[in-house]
Amino acid sequence: MDGRSAPGAEWFSHEAEVIWDVRREAPEVFAQLPDADRAWFEAWCGERETSLPVAQTYRPFGGEQFYRPLGHSRSLYHVIEGTPGHNVCLKGTESLSPDVAEELAQAPQRDMYSLYTNQLEWWLRVEQKAPFAYTVKEGLEEAKLAAAFQADYAARYGSLAKFPVPIRVYRLPKAAEERYRDTLLAQCTPQIRDLAEFVLSSGLAVYVYCYQGSIARLPSLIQPTAGARGGYRGRVMALQHLGMLNGVDLERTFDGWLQLAVRMLALGYLPTAYAQDFTGQSVRWVNCYLDGGFADPDSVRKIAEVRSEQDFYQSFWFLVQELASDVAIGLCGWMQFSNGFWSGEFYPGTPYALAASTSIVWDGLRKHFAAEQSAGASFDPRLSQLFDEGLSVFARLDRVFDSVFPPQSQYRPPTVGDIIRGTGTHLIMPTP
Repeated sequence: MDGRSAPGAEWFSHEAEVIWDVRREAPEVFAQLPDADRAWFEAWCGERETSLPVAQTYRPFGGEQFYRPLGHSRSLYHVIEGTPGHNVCLKGTESLSPDVAEELAQAPQRDMYSLYTNQLEWWLRVEQKAPFAYTVKEGLEEAKLAAAFQADYAARYGSLAKFPVPIRVYRLPKAAEERYRDTLLAQCTPQIRDLAEFVLSSGLAVYVYCYQGSIARLPSLIQPTAGARGGYRGRVMALQHLGMLNGVDLERTFDGWLQLAVRMLALGYLPTAYAQDFTGQSVRWVNCYLDGGFADPDSVRKIAEVRSEQDFYQSFWFLVQELASDVAIGLCGWMQFSNGFWSGEFYPGTPYALAASTSIVWDGLRKHFAAEQSAGASFDPRLSQLFDEGLSVFARLDRVFDSVFPPQSQYRPPTVGDIIRGTGTHLIMPTP
């Protein structure tokens, strides 16, 4: 099977309109794909000018032509024939699946992260995304950003990064959009119906991209943990016995993440966005491929467009913390202790809990930073200062903390500690 054969019990074809195509918008990126990938996509795109394949179910499944792994609620995959396991991903076809109404009906019944909100309202209020669907706004933003990054990466390094390669964005017909909207609004409380309408205002889309590798991600290694009876070595043996480490070299994986993160910085991209923590980070453990790549460019920004010093430094240190968490999870699994690693139930735990892995990750980042500099890369001066071992600890951190903790207004709301102690410390020093 080649993903282009006739519809059947596994999938059907649905009308759609092409509104973005990498061959037209970023031909230099498409040209970097291997010959086998390019030939496959040329044929696939030729047959998919006005329609798309849609799975018969939104649920996880493994079929002869397509598959949807557990946890991939908006992604449908096919392994590209003639390649070493490369994948095409279609994001957003789930809104067309015949049984998606069942999922939307269940979403208000699921609590999210013990934060007093359900899954439906989480998607709309926090992420401002359509549940189990994809909007035109999302599709075009992701495609354009991924294309720009891949073009910059290829110009510098002569190949594409272990990162999504955008292929196409399709707009779904108005009738399909209205059908999904009616189904969604039927599950919304009156308080969020207007928000749901706003989220859907750009229309529904399907984003198609290629990943040049296996889509196996770090979540596949979260169990068993090193804290289980078998300990750290027992965990490794269990993963090997289950075949979860087949073809995986964790040392190379970790180094791949660090190198890609540094190269993104060298190209003027910041992979993390501190202020949008709950909407996901490209380098978060759930988005880390086991071959050393990253998925989901949602948090990636041009450094030149970062709005403030505070945002820059907070987001950069968040990058370091995320990578440290990735490494710790890769080695130990999903750990939850009363103190130490993962002291709380919600990732990523307290800052001191990651001190050990953070210090080692910093050494790896510094190694790749030096390698890129030696190869002629020019980094943002703020990053150069942080990685400059010739400067004192004070000199490297003074500007950071001055930016992270800027002067505030005359009044701030009291903290819980202020109230308990009755100290009245919510009155702060005047702004200089």
